[in-house]
Amino acid sequence: MSDITRLEKSFKYWWQIMGMNGHESKIRKRSRVPTSCFMCRTRKKKCDRLKPFCSNCSNHDTTDFCSYEKHPWQETKNAGADDASSELIYLRERVKILESRLSERSVSEELSSQDGNIDNDNTKINDIKNTSIKGYLKKSRKVLMKESIPIYYGPTGYMALFVNDKHSSGIFEEYLSTERKLFESGSIPNYDGELEKYPYFKSTKGVYVKVMGLLLKELPSHDIIMALVERFFRFCYQFTPIIDEETFLTDMKQILILDKDHIKNFKVDNYASLTIVSQLLIILRSAYITLPVKEYYSNTLRGNDAGLVKRIIESGAVVSTQFIDHAQCLLCSPWPRLVDFRYLQALVSLYTYKMNSPESDQESQETAILLSSSISVARGCGLGSDPLETDARFLNAELRHAWRKTWAQLLYLDACYSFAFGRPLMISDKEFDLEWPFSSLENNKYSVSQGEITIMRHFKIRAEATLLIRDCVNTLSDTHNSARISDIHILIERLKTMLFSKVRSFDQLYNSENVFAEHPSNDRAQEFLLRAALTYQLYTLNYVLYSYAKDVTICDYAQDCVYQALEAGLILLRIAYDFSKDTSRMFGSEVESFIAPPIYSHAMKMMPTLVSILIRTYEGQFSFIGSVRHFSSPDSIGIVQWSGLNCGSDLKSIKKIIQIIEDLNHHTLKLSVRFYSCHKLRCSIVNSMRYLGDNFPDLLRDESNDRSASQKDTPEGDQSNLGDGYTQGYDQDFLAASSFWQNMREGQPLTEMDQYNFDALDPFLNVIQPNFDSIFNVPESR
Repeated sequence: MSDITRLEKSFKYWWQIMGMNGHESKIRKRSRVPTSCFMCRTRKKKCDRLKPFCSNCSNHDTTDFCSYEKHPWQETKNAGADDASSELIYLRERVKILESRLSERSVSEELSSQDGNIDNDNTKINDIKNTSIKGYLKKSRKVLMKESIPIYYGPTGYMALFVNDKHSSGIFEEYLSTERKLFESGSIPNYDGELEKYPYFKSTKGVYVKVMGLLLKELPSHDIIMALVERFFRFCYQFTPIIDEETFLTDMKQILILDKDHIKNFKVDNYASLTIVSQLLIILRSAYITLPVKEYYSNTLRGNDAGLVKRIIESGAVVSTQFIDHAQCLLCSPWPRLVDFRYLQALVSLYTYKMNSPESDQESQETAILLSSSISVARGCGLGSDPLETDARFLNAELRHAWRKTWAQLLYLDACYSFAFGRPLMISDKEFDLEWPFSSLENNKYSVSQGEITIMRHFKIRAEATLLIRDCVNTLSDTHNSARISDIHILIERLKTMLFSKVRSFDQLYNSENVFAEHPSNDRAQEFLLRAALTYQLYTLNYVLYSYAKDVTICDYAQDCVYQALEAGLILLRIAYDFSKDTSRMFGSEVESFIAPPIYSHAMKMMPTLVSILIRTYEGQFSFIGSVRHFSSPDSIGIVQWSGLNCGSDLKSIKKIIQIIEDLNHHTLKLSVRFYSCHKLRCSIVNSMRYLGDNFPDLLRDESNDRSASQKDTPEGDQSNLGDGYTQGYDQDFLAASSFWQNMREGQPLTEMDQYNFDALDPFLNVIQPNFDSIFNVPESR
């Protein structure tokens, strides 16, 4: 065969392989070596590709099978040295994991042993698995004075954790004592100023007419209203997915009386019409605080949102916090009325807004009443029962789906509220037999949009979280049953499984470029809120177990619990710290108003007990160096270096964490008048630092030349009473911020607050740099 013939055949062969002969054929490529480990590929799980072992294998105890295939074309130069180095790293990591596993196994054996005894300081604790903590739980239930009002806190309530710890109770001892004296004096606290400052209390007759008249003056143009409503269902709906868009738009058209582009009046014939007006006000305010004003002023905003922000700014329209006051007035005053499903939706929307809005107090009695009222109305409407089993067949598939979503939302809100205060659930386990909303989609009962499918994915995850949180509350708040150590230990392990394998990590939610590209920010923010709540609950349960275990001198187990609490606490602290440095970095500026309240609220609640852990480490009860091997969360990657746990000594690590807390206080100065929960966090921080300065001044003394930002106002050489020195500059800031929030509660319009010269229309918008100097009167360089 000639060379030409062979060349032609060879050319024809490659031509066919490359698919250039007109027939479909696949292009051959070099074999792709998988980058995921063997176990993740077997389980079809997403692998984070950490070495020597990925997080999935570390969490599921399958590190023996966690192996990565090597590329056959990798260079072999200096292979011997590289292999030796890799093997050394592998062996070191293996030793750490085995040490951690042995420690966990020893705790597990103690819990599962029916006949095991623990002897510590001549105290024997028989049968640890069945050891009851009923005595501790009974002791932890407290009625405490808060803002001159008696409030009940159960075992998981953060105030109960404070008063049952000798250090954190000292942090708030002065505050609680003052509150008790005010209550015992019989004086009526004046939080809200004079009643006549509230527009809807100016007259007890014709209250609705008064409110309607005020609304017509405050409402923006019809064009802006429709744009904000569209933005709500496009962007905010995922946070409160219980109102059907088409139904609401139809209802809204029936109540609006237009004069060109102006709202001339409302057509209000009955209470149902007032409900629609209330829903509209809540929707407008929710959409308004998500406007990307920051991007608009920086000339990076494009599209319809840019046009909307421009029209709002040029028209001077302000959807203020009073819109929520008006909505609450229309819903709750006077109370007697006929209620329906739309009324329930409005109540739940109002409660959800107050729990996630920048200006609201999530722990107020008002929010508790709203939630209990919503549950009562839902119970009366029969939302807890399946419509098909109660002869409610007149409800179509779409409406049944909306009922299920609303009930699932209430179940989750009830579980979170009960856990936060340590109170019994308002919805009992025997009260509902309704299907979860996502079951409608799984059974293909009707077609929905892709956005609704994403929302159902959240409902499915939250359904499992809801049942888990309810189990936690039932275990700890039941006064009749006696909870055991193993009961809470199992709950902790279930929480860790949920966090480690069923919810995306914080890094995946707001740092991964792939996630940013594939999922919108509100989708990720919704999952972020769930993960933050579960992380705080993990912190609380571990601290509850530690509080009991230390009292019965089970030292080893108490140490394990406090280290796991430390890990969760540092994770929450880092989130608050990173968010404060750049509030728009995690999810963009549009959702920062919704995610800020939970971020600061969780940090505020755990701050005093976290400081207590630092103090106990300083006293020699714990060792930060030994705590690291107990860290197992995927969220704690890099946290050892960030928090200074690798400084080489516990004292240096403690000072590093205190420095982070002080810096957080400094970063949140101006944010304290944007987010009420941030204002409360700063109060918690300064009380903690004052306690440290009065009782452990060595922890606040900076031996280096550069002192912390919080100590710059303290004269050199005069640090004998660092508690007062620390708060000297803060007291002025705190009073200024308190005055701001007091005026907001009194319903004083921002336009009348002449002493506050804002560059923005509303201080709660995500503005670039509002002028807060007129509030705090402090130099920018402070």
